[in-house]
Amino acid sequence: MPYTGKKFGLEIDWYVDERRDPLKASIAAANYLKTLHNLFGSWELATAGYNAGEGKIGRAIKMYKTKDFWQLTKGRYLRPETKNYVPKIMALAIIGKNLDVFGFNEIKFDEVLDYEEILVKGNADLYDIAEVLEMDFNEVKRYNPEIVRWQTPPDVETYPLRVPVGAKAVWDGFEQKDKVVATSYKTYSSNSRMNLPQVARKFKVPTEVLADLNPALKGRTIAPKTAVVLPFREDHSLKANMYADLYEKSPRRVRSKRAYSRDIASHLNRGKLIKKPTVFYTVKKGDTLWRVAQRTGVPMSTIIRSNSHIVKKRMILPGDKLAIR
Repeated sequence: MPYTGKKFGLEIDWYVDERRDPLKASIAAANYLKTLHNLFGSWELATAGYNAGEGKIGRAIKMYKTKDFWQLTKGRYLRPETKNYVPKIMALAIIGKNLDVFGFNEIKFDEVLDYEEILVKGNADLYDIAEVLEMDFNEVKRYNPEIVRWQTPPDVETYPLRVPVGAKAVWDGFEQKDKVVATSYKTYSSNSRMNLPQVARKFKVPTEVLADLNPALKGRTIAPKTAVVLPFREDHSLKANMYADLYEKSPRRVRSKRAYSRDIASHLNRGKLIKKPTVFYTVKKGDTLWRVAQRTGVPMSTIIRSNSHIVKKRMILPGDKLAIR
């Protein structure tokens, strides 16, 4: 998880996610497991803590008054995922050390990904680097899976980039290294006055990333038609796989939205329409449609039908004005 990764020295931000770096992530995972073993005194509990979190395992120990993992699995507090995680890891370890015994002696393993490192500037365009090295962009990304966007982090002076063996000589012979800089950014201009946090919400990017790209606009109201630099490459679609993490929705969120839509639809058919409302309710923090109905004495179906232009699109938010009479 992001918190644990950062706690054990991994960089996780807009530009990089070192949990994807096979070397750094393995070292961090080993250090985390060692910490958990020191905490619980058992590899079974350490492995369970790696899956569920040390807090969860600590509470299970207190609840059942035992440090025996197999005893903990008899209770209902730990999820089946955690109960099964530990024996799966143990089974994999046994199989991995005895491949012939379990009939895996004819497996053809992938070759080791051998590589060299080159030093590139911060905020270097990986597409330009790939062109210099006569490589495909996706191949550069394959060697550097921790870089989640199209450029190296801009807040570092240099960045060690992995490349196939032989590519380092090509890079060393390239004399215009300072010109391999990310400059092909998309821009956005609004027809109304905005600020950086509003633009950040619109495009689902961190406000600090926009502030770094637009230092002159930080803390200011942005006048209409002002170009705001966005951290997307100019020739990229916002639906490109590189930005999928910004727009993908969890299954739980999808189910919740579907349930909400069904509930709204059922009330729309039953509610009474307030044709010319004269009384409005301003939504407060923590309000729900049910709570608004309780506070105002107006049936929830009436509130929903009379404010369908709001509630059909989304849940109510603080500041929304709902017609109630």
